[in-house]
Amino acid sequence: MTESDGPSFLKAAPVAPPEPVQPGVIVRPPTTPFREPGVVAEPKASAPREMKNIPTYTPPPARNRMEEPIEETVGDRAGEHLGMERGKYGAWLYVVLAFLLEVVVLGALPAAGLRYISEDFGTYAGGAMGLVAAYFIFRNRWRCIEAFSSRFCSGLMNLSILYVPLVAFVYANIRGIKKVSGS
Repeated sequence: MTESDGPSFLKAAPVAPPEPVQPGVIVRPPTTPFREPGVVAEPKASAPREMKNIPTYTPPPARNRMEEPIEETVGDRAGEHLGMERGKYGAWLYVVLAFLLEVVVLGALPAAGLRYISEDFGTYAGGAMGLVAAYFIFRNRWRCIEAFSSRFCSGLMNLSILYVPLVAFVYANIRGIKKVSGS
């Protein structure tokens, strides 16, 4: 093993710190990198900064929503879902399932007619048509359908998943018929 270059705390006896001159009084070292407590430090003198030509952002004027006439009196944008009676449990998942059921039902009708042209074309075209039709049925009515369907949730998902999507499906189609008829 090689000898160390300097003293080692392992080989040399430990040296105790010197006893304080006045026991119980904390003596600070004569110089410290920190400022004196309670004394405000003098600011460093620096050259004044020059403002460069920076483009400023001017926010657009605030628009009052009440200035714009509300065109719709029904649907999510009109806030109809806020005044509807709701159930204790949310029905968001069941409305998603009702939407998927709507896509399948509305897509199966054109797919059945177009399968004579080509089986693949009929399936894809029917799926696309079903998706578009379901979108227009659920558009601006999603939260209303969810609020109505939440009244039928039992709190047991295993039970609610059997009938709440059908309730949402039927209610969505009733709302879709009302939307087309204009009422």
